[in-house]
Amino acid sequence: MYEQIAVALRKNKNVFLSFLNCEDITPAFLSQAIGQLYHWFHEDRIAASLKIIDIQPEDADLIADVVADTKEYLEDPLKFTYATLEVLGPDYLYDYANMP
Repeated sequence: MYEQIAVALRKNKNVFLSFLNCEDITPAFLSQAIGQLYHWFHEDRIAASLKIIDIQPEDADLIADVVADTKEYLEDPLKFTYATLEVLGPDYLYDYANMP
């Protein structure tokens, strides 16, 4: 989903993302589909070009949470790295780097 949205934004097109008949929307999906956009596009551009429609209020809140978390991460990625190390320990980075 991210790639299709990103291609449209690169072409300065508007995107209408419909959640009609969607039953289960997960934070992981939203992070990949929408949150990832904030890594590459300015939030003003996203706000002007991406229109989310046909969504339940609780799912809209979930999108807002994912976007807020993404923005917070992008402000200070090292803070999240240090927090991960504190919780999971330094072996986590070694294990993660050596995953098949």
